[in-house]
Amino acid sequence: MVHFVNMRPELGAKYFIDPILASLQAFYLDPESNLPPDSVLVADTRISTAVESIERLIAGSEPSPTLMRIISKVVPQLYFLWEKAEASKLVMRSALRQILEAFFKLADVSDAVAALYDVALKTEIVRSEAGGLSFVVPAKPLLERIRAGENQVVDLEAFCAFVAGLEQPSIVGELFLAVLEEALCEAAEMQHAAAILAMMNEFGDALLKDTRQVLQFVKSMLIDSEHEGIALALTLLKEIFSAASLDLDDDAQRVIADIRIILQTLTQHPDEDIRAASREIRAAMAARLAPANVGPSSSQDTLSSTAQDAAAMAAEKKARDQFREALKNLGDELLPVRAFGMSVLRQLVLDRSAVARENLESIISIFLDLVEDEDSFIYLNAVKGLSALTDVYAPQTLSRIAKRYMDKESLTLDYRVRIGEALMQTIHRSGQVFPKHGK
Repeated sequence: MVHFVNMRPELGAKYFIDPILASLQAFYLDPESNLPPDSVLVADTRISTAVESIERLIAGSEPSPTLMRIISKVVPQLYFLWEKAEASKLVMRSALRQILEAFFKLADVSDAVAALYDVALKTEIVRSEAGGLSFVVPAKPLLERIRAGENQVVDLEAFCAFVAGLEQPSIVGELFLAVLEEALCEAAEMQHAAAILAMMNEFGDALLKDTRQVLQFVKSMLIDSEHEGIALALTLLKEIFSAASLDLDDDAQRVIADIRIILQTLTQHPDEDIRAASREIRAAMAARLAPANVGPSSSQDTLSSTAQDAAAMAAEKKARDQFREALKNLGDELLPVRAFGMSVLRQLVLDRSAVARENLESIISIFLDLVEDEDSFIYLNAVKGLSALTDVYAPQTLSRIAKRYMDKESLTLDYRVRIGEALMQTIHRSGQVFPKHGK
């Protein structure tokens, strides 16, 4: 039979496979159906027979991606059956698990991802009085429940645990990206958002291997979405820049540059939560994107032990440890901790430490971004930081400040006034020697 299916997929499906799957196909309720709620669509005995037939078909055949592609149309039903059977400790759960594991092992990645994606979009399954499983008509249409923000049909925690148990990273990554791509669909936005957050919680850094594509999705959401979509995008950004590892190619760096500009505009968003999250993430991005050149330097600024006394080496090591800790503190939720991190960076600049010179561009970006913080405790410390930078590294810092000060299109007047304050402090301290810094 399977040989014929491989040779003639359409005929094989029509005459051999589809009749076996027919009972499970009834899982898809016709939206025009007038059946009352709780009406039985398919009885438990028919479902049991279909499951047994599928199990024998897979077990008694050679591995066939073509067969798996035909069976994929009922994988969402099989998964729901397994979830219910597993929760109720029904005997059927073993056969269902074997079918599902065989499918995801043998199917093409695209078929596997499509099947998993569909799992959370269909009808409901309940236990029958006899202790089996049957398909029933839901009391309220699925889309209506989704739009009302009611509980998901699928247990997302159990679903993610199931996907993790497949031990197929390629399927996990592709599924996550597929959910991301459809997350802007108005009818399914809340359900997709919940699925995204559940997968992030289960798989963490493993989902961020294709960082560029995730960042591109975040950029699109920040531009095109309303409040919920923006909040989701900000959550994703926070996850990305909290990951243990962050691999960014040139394309990803360009997307990040665009995102940072968008975040700048979001600091003026009407919603305070979005404004606060935007400021926090901009600071986290600036800190995380620092070159992190905080190990022992091989440059002429840090001499080998044969040419540098022990005290100087200890001081430089301390400065590098302080730099690491300052970057960590900048991402803290507590304002005093963040301000302390800024104070440490400022002192490293004033001390002209090697680690400050090596990471100068990142330090300038951090203080320029934090100037826009609405909390005076933060932005006044940022102004002090910029002032210190102009004192020690005038040419590099003043050019960056002037560029932002002149940017009337993308930066608000309030922000430009703040960085102008740092500029004025420098002018007052420099007096007549200031013009040489502007060259």
